[in-house]
Amino acid sequence: MCCGAMVWTHPGRPVYGASDMVLCEIIALPGAEPARTVFRDSGARTGLRAGVLREESIAVLKEYFADRIKG
Repeated sequence: MCCGAMVWTHPGRPVYGASDMVLCEIIALPGAEPARTVFRDSGARTGLRAGVLREESIAVLKEYFADRIKG
């Protein structure tokens, strides 16, 4: 849904550290790549920049979900 909102609102150049696939890996769920599909199929040219502070982002996600994963 976030990607769809970016396509509609044209926020400029979104920047992120860790992808949804990384999050799915951390919480042990099967993942998909909806972001790529949304941007590819929309024709939007957002200037999306991935992997900024990637390792730090992954560390934050791992810490956050360490005791929040339901099982």
